[in-house]
Amino acid sequence: EHAIIKELKAVESLGCVSVICSDKTGTLTQNKMTVQNIYVNNETISIDRLDLRNQLHRYLLYDAILTNDSSIVDGKGIGDPNLLRELMPRLEEIPFDSDRKLMSTKYELHDVPTVLTKGALDVLLDRTANIRLEDGIREITQVDKDAILQKNLEFSQEGLRVLAFGYKEVPEDYTLSLDNEN
Repeated sequence: EHAIIKELKAVESLGCVSVICSDKTGTLTQNKMTVQNIYVNNETISIDRLDLRNQLHRYLLYDAILTNDSSIVDGKGIGDPNLLRELMPRLEEIPFDSDRKLMSTKYELHDVPTVLTKGALDVLLDRTANIRLEDGIREITQVDKDAILQKNLEFSQEGLRVLAFGYKEVPEDYTLSLDNEN
């Protein structure tokens, strides 16, 4: 009752089960997540189209790698941001929590103190004042936000888990805290 199945005989073999846990991303069945699509500069690109010579792609990769706490466990790579972290040590952090739905870290990127944030798209988008595109940085508009939310909906309907990334250059004496989170 209330179970999703592909074949009726699968239910017969379950016997007396009271709880079934399932997800649509493969994280429970495979214990891993992989990047499927990237939305940057108002277009969806595949992972193999990321270009380190493109400044927008580089900023996104910095954010994705430096806010990542993956590591090597039992000789198996579960992400490895350690090389970049050796070059750019994390100065401060507000860890991810389920209420805030964000993780923020502070780094010195190209001699500029910078806060990198990742998390739930809707939460991060509500805090976003500017957008960076190929032609520069400008104030984000409702049209921009609607396009991003539409892309989020499309990704979600494909069963993809969506993570948003943002950054903010800050003064040298800026300290990460929940009180100054915009």
